[in-house]
Amino acid sequence: CEEQKAHKGSASLRAESAKVTAPDYKEVWMMQGWGGYMGVMIGLKEKEYDYYFYSDVGSHDYKKPITGRYTINDKGLYLKMPHEHSDVDMYDKEWRYVKDGGVIFLTSAIDLEAGRGSDRWLRKVSLSAFKKYYDPDNPFLLQMNPHLELEFPDQSKKTESDPGE
Repeated sequence: CEEQKAHKGSASLRAESAKVTAPDYKEVWMMQGWGGYMGVMIGLKEKEYDYYFYSDVGSHDYKKPITGRYTINDKGLYLKMPHEHSDVDMYDKEWRYVKDGGVIFLTSAIDLEAGRGSDRWLRKVSLSAFKKYYDPDNPFLLQMNPHLELEFPDQSKKTESDPGE
């Protein structure tokens, strides 16, 4: 556990000192502090997404995102799997909007149907925090350290794609 904390700390220092340019996303969605050995981050550009995933099961390299096209409607976000990645497992390609305490989240359709709790929901990440702390060696830094976003205005309350708002 101490080794993980040290790695997280060194990653944030690397991101700040190296001045790595973060991808230019219009939205970033990330698991909300899931403490298990899994992470999902979806970065949305104008017409394409970057999907990062890590797990203790499987062997996908989380430093190289899967990139493809997506659609959004009033029910959620739908990721279209590119043909060249058809053999790669994604946690889910269909993400539904869920509102909890006035905040919009994305939950996988599989988790929603299985009645799983909110710990695997994706929250909208502050773009300012994402750009400041982006580290290509650890794209999940804000998942495990959401307190780093506290210095930035809350961007998770509303999105351009909020259903019915």
